[in-house]
Amino acid sequence: MSESMNQPIHDPILSIKNLTVVYKDTLFSLKKSRFSRPAVDGVSLDVPHRGTIGIVGESGCGKSTIAKSILMMTEPCGGEILFNGTGLDSWRRNRLAYYSKVQMIWQDPFSSINPKMRIQEIISRPLHNFFHLSSDEIAQRLHATIRKVGLTEDHLVMYPHELSGGGRQRVTIARALISEPILLIADEPTSALDVSIQAQILNLLKELKQDMALSMVFISHNISVVEFLCDSICVMYMGRIVESAPREVLVKDHRHWYTTLLFESLPNGPRPKERKFKVDLGELAVCEKGCSFAPRCIRAEKLCFESSPDLVEIGPDHFCACHFHA
Repeated sequence: MSESMNQPIHDPILSIKNLTVVYKDTLFSLKKSRFSRPAVDGVSLDVPHRGTIGIVGESGCGKSTIAKSILMMTEPCGGEILFNGTGLDSWRRNRLAYYSKVQMIWQDPFSSINPKMRIQEIISRPLHNFFHLSSDEIAQRLHATIRKVGLTEDHLVMYPHELSGGGRQRVTIARALISEPILLIADEPTSALDVSIQAQILNLLKELKQDMALSMVFISHNISVVEFLCDSICVMYMGRIVESAPREVLVKDHRHWYTTLLFESLPNGPRPKERKFKVDLGELAVCEKGCSFAPRCIRAEKLCFESSPDLVEIGPDHFCACHFHA
């Protein structure tokens, strides 16, 4: 294991500073836009040790791009990511040590595991990649891990297609946890599951977070799911964080109109006659110079189309990017 991992755990365990990611047009692009926005545009956030940060927003807002940047799967165009106080440029020279402590739970459990491998091989594979352990040590850690996620020894000899969607997601969680990471990235881990199974997996993640002292970045398009699991919430829209706050503050006193739209879209949100927003959720227009949300905002004024608002602190640990946040 690297020297960096023998150092005391840094707080925040993960720090993202002004992250910018731009995807280049491919050779096969049939239609190029008149102008382009970065997939991630100047995002900054900190994940406290043993804390959980939720990133919520609609599809295409840049949530998964942030996750891929943390995992060194996407090369940022600007900004910096620090894990345990060390930049990713340094971690790239020792990727095995990094991935032993930073693990991912993917959205689709079936496509993220090898269908030709038995469950025992899938879960124990990280131990062979990251550590030099004896067969007895691997077996001991394997059985301890499957108990934590609600699997049994009978599951170990099965193949992925023999399990339900919830069972396969428990397998991916076990695979992520078996190397005893300190940071877990969960990219919409329940969106491909039935509603009843979603609740089981969310409760499991909440228990594991407490029992294993995990730090977590939880990504979702469902703000109620993020509210249930996370300590703080960052709301993203078109590559930028438009509002962030501790969970209780955001739920009771959200200020950005897009955050309001997310809460009003929930099944138990305000009745149609009480809703502030009458906009079609599928409607999407782009403002080149000003606030990216201005074309959909009922409060937008001329300033909103001419100037992009900065993310400013409007209360203790409560940030909002809106010209008219009051």
